Amino acid sequence: MYTPPAFSGPIPEVSGEFLEVYTGGCYCGAVTLMVKTKPLPEIEVKEDNCSICQRNANVCIYPDQSEVSIVGDDNMTEYRFARKFTGHRFCKVCGVQVYMKLHGPPKALVDSLPLAKQKIIRQKLSIVPIRIAALDGVEFSLVKIQRSDEGTEGYAIGNQKRKGMNDST
Repeated sequence: MYTPPAFSGPIPEVSGEFLEVYTGGCYCGAVTLMVKTKPLPEIEVKEDNCSICQRNANVCIYPDQSEVSIVGDDNMTEYRFARKFTGHRFCKVCGVQVYMKLHGPPKALVDSLPLAKQKIIRQKLSIVPIRIAALDGVEFSLVKIQRSDEGTEGYAIGNQKRKGMNDST
């Protein structure tokens, strides 16, 4: 029987009522993580429909960086595609995708946008999408997974074809 590797890093310092601690990582233990957040049944859990997330069956939570601690990041490799705004992070040893690193648009482009839009981009870049499949002991029957079709213009979804071509990751 598989025994998940133990997390040995710093505990996220975020505080608040009713927070749960989730640990997880890759299969071989070269990368482990801890997330301190509200219980999974109470937070946004999304199945992304962009082309790479669909292939990887990505179902993620979106905690702030302050809620996440990752050990073994030097054991990760990253794949970016399309606009290269998102890095899909994989263990170099066992190949398990654990989380995503958001890079966003080039700084010069962000700086040219209205201040309100810059603020939104900075807020989005402060999250760490974590694959819930990389977390230990998730009771999937209790998790409410929402489907996200953001950025899927140009892709066939069911029998419908969306206009445009904008893959968000």
